[in-house]
Amino acid sequence: MKRYSLMIALASVICLTMLGTSCLKKKVYDLVIVAEVCAEFEQDERNADLTPKIETIDVGEELDKVLADNGYSRESLTEINFQALHYGVLRLDTPGEWAVTGAITVERIGGGGGPQTIVDWSAENLTALLGQKKAATLNPAGTAVVNQAIADYLAGSLDVVLQFSTQGGTIAPIPSDQDPLTFRWKVWATFNAILPETSDVLDPFGGSDAPGL
Repeated sequence: MKRYSLMIALASVICLTMLGTSCLKKKVYDLVIVAEVCAEFEQDERNADLTPKIETIDVGEELDKVLADNGYSRESLTEINFQALHYGVLRLDTPGEWAVTGAITVERIGGGGGPQTIVDWSAENLTALLGQKKAATLNPAGTAVVNQAIADYLAGSLDVVLQFSTQGGTIAPIPSDQDPLTFRWKVWATFNAILPETSDVLDPFGGSDAPGL
């Protein structure tokens, strides 16, 4: 075993010193860049119904920024996937055991699609969500809207804008003017952007493709 290892090491040295880069082999692998697109909602509640809130995000622009920050562009991509959606409470101004029930919808602005429910939640405890990033169970209808949007992004569309909205929510216990519920919460949508990357790797056998080498 030791002798075999030494032979590989010697072969590598000989290749590098005598043949230059002839022992370097091109390898193409998938590089995955994780991109998060976020929406924040400010809530000030005085009765049992959660006030609908809307946040519009230019997803295409946000993804372009993430790629550019890493030295790439959308033209480099071979694939992009919608991976997950998380939510959590950033700030809770009113102490107490508040429970909120409702949904988040998503709509494609200018390109069709939606509004469709992407997340339903039931009796979420706001205190328990404070400072957390909870994974959501995705609704297929809303997921389809996002998937179509990012497919169009990959195809070169310049109009990939999504609108996230809170809908149909109820609050317990019921807040009032004397005891309001004010909080700020956030939704994170996570995407995996996949692109090919080429690297030179050392081939101690001089590029042999023989089985086992």
